[in-house]
Amino acid sequence: MAPRRGINLPIVIAVVMGLGFGASAFLNMAQYARSEQDKKLLRGEITDLKYQVEQDRLAGNVGASPSPSPEASETPSPSPDTAPTPSASPEVAGAAARTMTVRTAATFRSAPNASAAHVDGFPNKLPVGTVVTVTGDKNGSYYPATYNGSNGYLLADALR
Repeated sequence: MAPRRGINLPIVIAVVMGLGFGASAFLNMAQYARSEQDKKLLRGEITDLKYQVEQDRLAGNVGASPSPSPEASETPSPSPDTAPTPSASPEVAGAAARTMTVRTAATFRSAPNASAAHVDGFPNKLPVGTVVTVTGDKNGSYYPATYNGSNGYLLADALR
């Protein structure tokens, strides 16, 4: 009887399972590395322009200028002689104005929803540590707020 030629099924199964395991391990490692970078960004530890350009590319903003990093968007403190006097914040019935701090980079929106455009004159995101004045009660998931004399809305989860 002649030796049988053909596909050795146990070897094929072992090769396919090995490739699947390798691909799974690689994807898990890549996902972990990205989540660690995202955590560092949210804590304000990353101000790297290369990272922001990559995030903009992944978000589909190819060709757009990158969003400013927290360091790049800080403005110098004016001298006491030239400091503008704060204007009165609008009051909402039953709500006292209070200050809150941005704990994760947040978009300063023109309306209380995720599809609203950002307020003109502001970067796409207010950096971590920015102090804003909350001028009213929560509207859905957003607080009405004032920052540098402009009114807008910030995601409640981004504030503390």
